[in-house]
Amino acid sequence: MFGIIVSGRLVQTNEEPVSENKVIFNIPDADNINHIVVFMTGQIPFPDGFGGADATSSNHPFGQMTAQTHLAQIGISVEPESQLAQQTPASIASTSAVEPFVEFSKKMCENVYNFMSSFALTQPQMTPNPTETFVPLSKLSQWYENFQRRLEQNPYFWRS
Repeated sequence: MFGIIVSGRLVQTNEEPVSENKVIFNIPDADNINHIVVFMTGQIPFPDGFGGADATSSNHPFGQMTAQTHLAQIGISVEPESQLAQQTPASIASTSAVEPFVEFSKKMCENVYNFMSSFALTQPQMTPNPTETFVPLSKLSQWYENFQRRLEQNPYFWRS
């Protein structure tokens, strides 16, 4: 019924049944995984009145996604829709797209700052090169602080 794609690997459809309505996928060598896609194969439809759920709820029989000894497991449960509604907190179901954008923006800026600062040189370390332009690291720090402040005030400031 389900399949997964781990970035850089072949499609995996070898789900292991745990019970009548629960399956897991074992993912070996899980240390360097960037993305995982979970999908329905289309070979078997959901029964009427049922839906799928991941197994991240602490009161769920699967527990949480585990990574131990380089192995990750993804659990999928096919449950009655009425039961799924009780498992999914409304706050998670209605999260705003702003929060992930703000988090992404901050992480992106931190990445740029860390990358640029890894090339930092003191003035005595610089060798003259007429084709290079240097920007003081203090100006990058100032830009980063201003960007964070503006992002906290208005996550969409960059649109204007």
